[in-house]
Amino acid sequence: LIFILTSIQEDIYHIFSLHRICYSLLVTVVNAVPSNIFSAFSSNNEIISVVVVAIILGLCMTVLGKKTEPLRKVIENLNDVVQLFLNFLIDKIGPVAIFCMITRTLAVYGIEYIKPTLVWIVTTIVVSLVLVFTIYPVGIFLTTRLNPIPFVKKTLKIGLFAAATNSSAATLPLNTKTCTEELGCSKEISSFVLPTGMTINMNGTTAMHMIAITFIATAAGIDIKPSTLAIAAFLSICTAMGTPAIPVAGTTMVYVVMTGLGMSSELCMIGYSLVLAMNYLPGMAVITLNVIGDAATNVIVSFKEKVLNKDVYYK
Repeated sequence: LIFILTSIQEDIYHIFSLHRICYSLLVTVVNAVPSNIFSAFSSNNEIISVVVVAIILGLCMTVLGKKTEPLRKVIENLNDVVQLFLNFLIDKIGPVAIFCMITRTLAVYGIEYIKPTLVWIVTTIVVSLVLVFTIYPVGIFLTTRLNPIPFVKKTLKIGLFAAATNSSAATLPLNTKTCTEELGCSKEISSFVLPTGMTINMNGTTAMHMIAITFIATAAGIDIKPSTLAIAAFLSICTAMGTPAIPVAGTTMVYVVMTGLGMSSELCMIGYSLVLAMNYLPGMAVITLNVIGDAATNVIVSFKEKVLNKDVYYK
């Protein structure tokens, strides 16, 4: 009888937990549609609303075509201005600000945050490398039935070059040459898939965002729920697709995900400062996951379009 009552109690608990998760997601979806788009753009706490407005605006501009060319140029020029300012902050102000934040953190809280930071670094590197050597080879085998070993061997230098430069844009020429000359991919498909993937396909960045958010929330004493991770995943995917292909860009976008989740306390900022300061080594693994993912996609698309040269692939 006790066993049966305990089982019923657990079932009821799971039902109510699922109800809370669904309710939280529903509230998030409803709040994602702003009543005033200007108020959404002027607030730092309505990132999801900004994403929704951006998607709707982009779809409408695509349908209207050339009629929206003046608006498109204004948005592009505004993006250039914002990007220039962000580069100035990251290159000139960022190192000094991060040093001050970390120094203050160590003075106030001691060195207790160093160990969790090392755990975050190791976790990010291990997860990225595991995904590189599992999900892409398995994906190629399942979709093309090709032996993934040649792909792994030939793309190894792409990953090493990306880790050294920490930029998918700088790796694009080597990635294109390897795909066309060593993997047998079509030049026409490579010229479309690889630049597009460099811009919007950032699997490693998304994985890093999820790990960083978990680390920051845990260090700040915030309870991470499945609904929180679901929202973080959505925000991370959206921000990763819009992240420029430059060093440290993915790490700076962690703040956007934090803002969307309401993680703005002082302890959260301390954890974020540690993520910014310790990002170089994890960033090497993350960028490797990004660029090799582009190459894997290129191989799969070329195979599906029946233009992959198998002799070159196996050579």
